[in-house]
Amino acid sequence: MPLIHLRGENMIDNGIKRVLLVSNSTLYGSSYLDHAESEIRDFLGNVGRVLFVPYALYDRDAYASTARERYRAMGYDMESVHEASDPRRAVNEAEAIFIGGGNTFRLLKSLYDFDLLDSVRLRVEGGMPYIGSSAGSNVAGPTIRTTKDMPIVQPPSFDALGLVSFQISPHYLDPDPNSMHMGETQEQRILQFLEENDTTVFGLREGAMVRVERGSTVLKGSSGARIFRKGYAPAETLPGENLNQFISPNTPEVRQMEEITATELKQRLDGGEDLQIIDVREPDEYEIARLENSKLIPLGQIVNRMDEIDPARETVVHCQGGKRSAKAIEALQRAGFAGRLVNLKGGITAWSDEVDPSVPKY
Repeated sequence: MPLIHLRGENMIDNGIKRVLLVSNSTLYGSSYLDHAESEIRDFLGNVGRVLFVPYALYDRDAYASTARERYRAMGYDMESVHEASDPRRAVNEAEAIFIGGGNTFRLLKSLYDFDLLDSVRLRVEGGMPYIGSSAGSNVAGPTIRTTKDMPIVQPPSFDALGLVSFQISPHYLDPDPNSMHMGETQEQRILQFLEENDTTVFGLREGAMVRVERGSTVLKGSSGARIFRKGYAPAETLPGENLNQFISPNTPEVRQMEEITATELKQRLDGGEDLQIIDVREPDEYEIARLENSKLIPLGQIVNRMDEIDPARETVVHCQGGKRSAKAIEALQRAGFAGRLVNLKGGITAWSDEVDPSVPKY
């Protein structure tokens, strides 16, 4: 029988556990769970019936009705644990479980009130698929200490399910340099958490998901995540990256980044050097302006399409101003890309300024 330690950084993954943690239930411009549907379908596979946990919202009947209708549209039957005469039995007999978002404190208190923590934990450790969204993702970690929610109720403890060894901070918002708000940013609050705790924190932007199965922790969805670890600078990650390196004891650091100016790049190209140019902007930007013979691989796809980049050739990566291309290089290095990667300093804007003014600026 596999050894299982239920909480903390030293928790042992038995390789059976399957967990999908979604940052948010609704993404701007779409309806409830639309952005996560393909990942949920792939994750659940042949599961026929899902048990829903609606405890994070006050009106459990209405919440269960919404979730049931959405899962039915995806082809799954759904029961809600709050309708069961014996909630623990419902968990023990479930094929899969989905814990929805809302207030994390209310959710965790209810899981304690109905004595469900151990039941859920043991079923998931035994292989039952677990899907959490927002608050449901928060409670999958060792504690709920990195939630953004207001403590409207008081659970007996902040200790949560401990299905994963890292903390989740959903709905992660990057600091806005133009904001006049003088309060703490989400990053500052996470860094304060790390002043008192050692546990890695995944700041999941809206649209991001983390999928754990077969011993791997992979970032999914349409947006990246910011990873916070004690003693390390925060790291940017992209969809498709394996995040195990951030929760293992010996985390490899990315190599020092090389840069090239637009003028230097032009000189080397004119000299006939065989350079591979990768553009990590979006397709609409590529239509506005592009470098000759460049290949478009948007930043969010760079890890999943890494095999399209020839590691035997020196690769110059560029975006509009140099920041996205730097993120792309870091992600490729963490993913194990062995070739030489060079960042175009100032991006295509610098090319327009230094080399070819006919290239449109935007």
